[in-house]
Amino acid sequence: MQRWEYKTLVIELEQHFWSGSKFPHDAIGKNLDELGQQGWELVSAETNSSYQGQSSQLLCILKRAVQTS
Repeated sequence: MQRWEYKTLVIELEQHFWSGSKFPHDAIGKNLDELGQQGWELVSAETNSSYQGQSSQLLCILKRAVQTS
């Protein structure tokens, strides 16, 4: 039976008063690329809603297979 381990990654979004939240695309890609090299697979990504519906964080959930001996 396949076993999995899970990891959460929280990325803070840039906040701008007039234009709302900005996604740091380069940082997100770099983080996910590094974790992918370690065998992690992105399962889900969601933003949270804070004041007036603006997002302040991106929550990523990742998984990878556990090596059994």
